[in-house]
Amino acid sequence: GDVSDLRVENAYAGWRSGNLFSSLGENFLDISFGRQQYKVGDGFLLYSYAGSGGDRGAYWIGGRRAAEYAGIVRMKTGGLNVDLVYLENDPISNDSTELGGATVNYTFNDNASIGGGLYTLDSDIDSRDGMNVFDIRGGVKPFAAANGPEALRPLRFDAEYVHEDRDDGFDAGNGWHITTSYQFEQVAWQPTLSYRYASFDENYDTLFYGFADWGSWYQGEIIGEYVLGNSNLDSHMVKLKVQPLEPVAVSLFYYNFTIHDAGDFGVKDDAYADELDLVIDWSVNDHLSLSLVGALAMPDDGATEHTGGDDDWSYVMLYGSINFCSCPARSPFDRPVEGVRPPPVGPGWSDGRFFVLHPCRPRCLRPYRSAGQVPDCGMPLQAQPAAATTTPATPLPAPVAELSDRSTTPC
Repeated sequence: GDVSDLRVENAYAGWRSGNLFSSLGENFLDISFGRQQYKVGDGFLLYSYAGSGGDRGAYWIGGRRAAEYAGIVRMKTGGLNVDLVYLENDPISNDSTELGGATVNYTFNDNASIGGGLYTLDSDIDSRDGMNVFDIRGGVKPFAAANGPEALRPLRFDAEYVHEDRDDGFDAGNGWHITTSYQFEQVAWQPTLSYRYASFDENYDTLFYGFADWGSWYQGEIIGEYVLGNSNLDSHMVKLKVQPLEPVAVSLFYYNFTIHDAGDFGVKDDAYADELDLVIDWSVNDHLSLSLVGALAMPDDGATEHTGGDDDWSYVMLYGSINFCSCPARSPFDRPVEGVRPPPVGPGWSDGRFFVLHPCRPRCLRPYRSAGQVPDCGMPLQAQPAAATTTPATPLPAPVAELSDRSTTPC
């Protein structure tokens, strides 16, 4: 078909306050406006604002995420972050939606955070027009926060709840999830085991959710990609992730899908499908990453009634991404900046300098004279004093895989 639609993805300008409000911290105020993406949390509600596919092409990659226009005022002091945002989405259809509101997040420490948002919509879509959206989310490692038993400290809980209040004539919608995870830090390959339950009623509008990691928030490489969206759906997910080699991450998923309201969906049985996914991510080098994906979906009675068939669905894919930055943007193999130690100081480096873990690609270490500088990708740095020349390198901590986008974002 016709895939001739060509447009700019990101084109925006901004200003940061630097030390203008020094008592509130460096870059307390960050103002930007133009064509850009606005992310909240892990993409459960606000992540991607542009449609892909059709004459725009690249349906699965979903490389278009920027809003048609977004004005964002970010304020950060200590652990408190407050965003004021106004944006207009960029759908393939002519039914546009405008969103305005505020997002608040507070990080107590590395073990606990809480956040939320309040937004209002003006839309060409009747069911969205005048909608007020209330969002609350949080995450905690309770035993780590309470200095509890060492073996229980990796246990983590995350949750988010969204309520959508509509004008008269339309019922309110609700969507939520709760996730628990545990990393076996002392076991070979340091496996992480996660369980998530997610529920979206028949009136819930997915709005601008997106792909922040495998399984979030396209649930299942078959069912979540091609069959069902996050509305009128309940799901169980069990995920096991291991890191057999430093550049390789292997993730195994099991999903169980049920229809939240079978009558509203038009079927008698709410049992829809089970799905198994296997994802192998390989960071070949700083520019090339590959992902091998296999999936098998086994329909239940609800899916058989819905589709008219009872055959299993299978799927295999090899996905490659090439980044032309000298230090690529986030990939499935990024590590958190927390706790990283600098390498030995090489020839020409003097004591007192800082080695900074570049947040775009944590394996890419860059020297800076002081903390707080910002690299090309615009993310804050975390710096530590350089070690003495004779100090051996301290091994990096165990990797924690994160995927910010399916497609590679330039630094």
